[in-house]
Amino acid sequence: MNKRQLALSVIAMVATFVWGQSPIVKVEGGYVQGVTSTSSDITVFRGIPYAAPPVGDLRWKRPQPVVKWKGVRKADWLMSEAFRLYEDRDRFLPYEKHHSTVLDAACLAESLSVRNLILYHTEDRTLDSRRQRYTAEAMTVFSGLVVVPDDLERIIL
Repeated sequence: MNKRQLALSVIAMVATFVWGQSPIVKVEGGYVQGVTSTSSDITVFRGIPYAAPPVGDLRWKRPQPVVKWKGVRKADWLMSEAFRLYEDRDRFLPYEKHHSTVLDAACLAESLSVRNLILYHTEDRTLDSRRQRYTAEAMTVFSGLVVVPDDLERIIL
């Protein structure tokens, strides 16, 4: 750990202790606010962009510098693949394919004290009810916001 990283860590710990909120730090693109676990004193920063999104003319090209943003981005979400519902695990065998179920993703998000869980999916047998069913299963163990986007749907984080 270099001196800068050590200084940021100390600042993060002091901010959490003094103000009781997750610290805000500056990264290349702007400011981000982490999430401090309720079960430990660890602050985690998730989803920090490291390059411009590879869309449009940038598709299949070398990564470009991150697009700077204004304000503070909350790094309080987790994006997870959810192959199937947990109840379908014996039929579709997600673990044999190194996939997770909705319940697995939700348990992980809850244990990490994430506030927002985005579940992307790979199955297409239940398109009409997938969002409702995936959200219902996740909410049995996860206390935050669950987002299940439709295919090609854009969501703003």
